[in-house]
Amino acid sequence: MWGAQLWKRPTQPGLNRWVVFAAAWCLPLGYTLLMLWPEQRSAGRHVIFLGGFGLLAMAIGQHVIAAHAGRGDWLTGWPRATGGLAGLTALALGARVAMQLDPARYLEWMTVAALAFVAAGACWLWGMAPLLLGLAPARVR
Repeated sequence: MWGAQLWKRPTQPGLNRWVVFAAAWCLPLGYTLLMLWPEQRSAGRHVIFLGGFGLLAMAIGQHVIAAHAGRGDWLTGWPRATGGLAGLTALALGARVAMQLDPARYLEWMTVAALAFVAAGACWLWGMAPLLLGLAPARVR
């Protein structure tokens, strides 16, 4: 937390930067859950791996691809693909935690989590495919 200076908000505008910020906070949050609630350690692990590492990988991947494609508007704007990626990953994370807290509906929560995470990956691809292929997608607001 101290080395990454997580107490500092992003200094540049853009949804992608806020998504990276939120995902980075999932790491200390997940480890805190593991420490304070060891009997539900799977919930803490889901926060670490899905909300932290999973979302960080996709959001940083978006950042790198957009930067190398010369698309600063992606980095400073609020692209729908980034919003979808963040929202669906949050839904998947919530469903994964709910699996631990509501074992009677384990398979239902697992289904929601799996579908949401696959859809988050589809949002990532929807936003990044044109950049990876060298196509010029519509400008971001």
